[in-house]
Amino acid sequence: MKIVATPLPSGSAITLGDDSVGDFIVDPPPLPVERRQLQQEALAFAEREFATGRGIRRTGFSWTVARVHADQATATGFVWGHAAGVPMNCSLEVQEAEGAWSFSSAVIVEVAVIEQSGVSTKVRYTVQGAVPNSN
Repeated sequence: MKIVATPLPSGSAITLGDDSVGDFIVDPPPLPVERRQLQQEALAFAEREFATGRGIRRTGFSWTVARVHADQATATGFVWGHAAGVPMNCSLEVQEAEGAWSFSSAVIVEVAVIEQSGVSTKVRYTVQGAVPNSN
């Protein structure tokens, strides 16, 4: 699996996990969570409130990548500097052996280093507002 983010409106793509170069995507595949907005109103003298869906959907997902670096200094530099190079507003492409799926826009809301042990690191990426491309 390989996950590539391209900054919007333009910029150089960055790979946020690639099994073929030694990264290990710990939580494959990134599974979507769809949240839907709704309108709620308390009604006078009503037993229940009024609620209706407003049709606005937001898709999000996350994945974790484990990496092994050349040495301790490289791992520490990665931990402290990686988030600055990850785009916030981007398009995403997830490539798997079975095919690829993509999102025309997404917001990477979190780049969390969840573990550093010697030369190994684990980073969790969280995306919100992903708009799937129709294939």
